[in-house]
Amino acid sequence: MLPAAALPLPQPTPRATVRVRRLWQSIHSWGLRQAAAYVFQLDDLTLPGSSRDDSLPDGYVFRDVCWEDLVDCVATSGTTLDEYRRRWQHGGRCYAVFRNGQAAHSGWLHFGSIYVRGLGFLIEADLSTCYVYNIVTAAEHRQRGLYRNSQRKLTAMLRTHGVRRMTQVVMATNVIPQIVLPQLGYRLVHSVRHSSLFGWKMTTVRNPAGRVISRRLFCRTPKTVFVI
Repeated sequence: MLPAAALPLPQPTPRATVRVRRLWQSIHSWGLRQAAAYVFQLDDLTLPGSSRDDSLPDGYVFRDVCWEDLVDCVATSGTTLDEYRRRWQHGGRCYAVFRNGQAAHSGWLHFGSIYVRGLGFLIEADLSTCYVYNIVTAAEHRQRGLYRNSQRKLTAMLRTHGVRRMTQVVMATNVIPQIVLPQLGYRLVHSVRHSSLFGWKMTTVRNPAGRVISRRLFCRTPKTVFVI
């Protein structure tokens, strides 16, 4: 080992390098946004297992939500009532699992085309396709099978209303739906990767085999389709 006096002295980092590093850190922290997700689709609502009417735990009740119930669902999801009102006015509907009159689990439904802003991803569909999103379970009610069982009850309910296809977008970090949905008959149809830097966005869509289906660079959100 070299004596301390013989060790090379640390060289100061040039100011320009320090500034570039700080600028990049700032860009990365508030300018650059990235997201990845998987798109699952249920093509046949009559598949075995997709709509089996499993019972919920004692005290829990699944039902379609009316306008008066939305305040309870807002408290569970953390979403604002104004946002719920916007969804409702655009034809969206909410379902929930209640316990003692309080929403323990809830989710939203949209029929037809929809644009997922956080992914720059457009789903083009007719009114027979239901997009299921914003699914939330209150912390104290988790690990009780509410997600799986409510999805089955939801599928059975939508089938009676003429819905022929259901779609869900699952963020790559959300593991549970990636396991549960295939068990309910859903199939993986796309993977989506999205990046945004200072207003410019790029979205790449691939099929399950990894082949690029589309890649687009854009800066504007569609004006003629419902946006979430």
